Amino acid sequence: MRDNSSAGWFTIVCIAFLLSTCLNISFAAQFVASMSETMDNVTRTNKIYVKNDRYRMELEEEGHKVFVLVDQTAGLTRILMPEEKVYMEMANDDMQSLMNDPFQAAKYTEKMGEKVKTGAEKINGYDCDVYAIRSGNDELMQLWFSNTLGFPLKIAITGEPARTMELKDIKVEEVDDEVFAMPVGYSRMSSREEKVIELPDWAHRVSLVAFVDLPFEQMIFDEEIVRVRIVAGKGVRVTGMNKLDDKSAFMAVPFKDGKPIHEPTMYLYNMTWNGETWNPSFELTPEQADEVVVRVKDGTIDLKIEQFDLKD
Repeated sequence: MRDNSSAGWFTIVCIAFLLSTCLNISFAAQFVASMSETMDNVTRTNKIYVKNDRYRMELEEEGHKVFVLVDQTAGLTRILMPEEKVYMEMANDDMQSLMNDPFQAAKYTEKMGEKVKTGAEKINGYDCDVYAIRSGNDELMQLWFSNTLGFPLKIAITGEPARTMELKDIKVEEVDDEVFAMPVGYSRMSSREEKVIELPDWAHRVSLVAFVDLPFEQMIFDEEIVRVRIVAGKGVRVTGMNKLDDKSAFMAVPFKDGKPIHEPTMYLYNMTWNGETWNPSFELTPEQADEVVVRVKDGTIDLKIEQFDLKD
């Protein structure tokens, strides 16, 4: 999908926080709605189709149409670019999916925080349970979930910039299976074709840094780099805690053959208060990535890195 990282749902909550199960959503209804997203007082309206465990978002980004097909049961997202007749395929919990899909982003957020029911409210004619997703004393996200439709009708992210998504003009009607099918004539883009990744300046210093042994824990500072190898059958969990009363930020980027496997800004974790913590996990094979590179962009980070066993 075209680069939209500055406005991505995953980025706003903090690129790293937002992939697992949020509300244990059980899709049951079929409906069509307008999807209204507001950020920085700018609102854009797109369309969404929902049928049981599948949904389709029809978006427009920088004047280009983009269709997103999501299958909850299969855990699969397809991003279609009709002008070029090409598509990308990825897991629902892939970074790029989270960046552009508020519903998958919401699911991931709950894994890292605590979900608390705060009340009930009617949204566009539907009774909704209201939930807050919190990390410590900080509220990261609010969700308004309709049990009738089995779907979130509103998602609000606090912080800077604030962002809200709300489903409006909801029409409960039968949705044809063809809406969610791959159209004929599209070619799948390979990972190399999907995006040419520009190597950031700091990446040239990576090869000069030795790999660390795990588990690892140490205070690291501006522009410091830490490298850890990816081992077959093992995942890597990175925990970074802000040690300043001001802002800090770090990146934890999977590399393959000396290059990031995705745009590095997708793996940027911003922290605004002392003690704020992000702990992204990477479940990658050595064929997908051969190392994770951690770099402090700003501030001071208490960094902890550990391995965990991957499920078969």
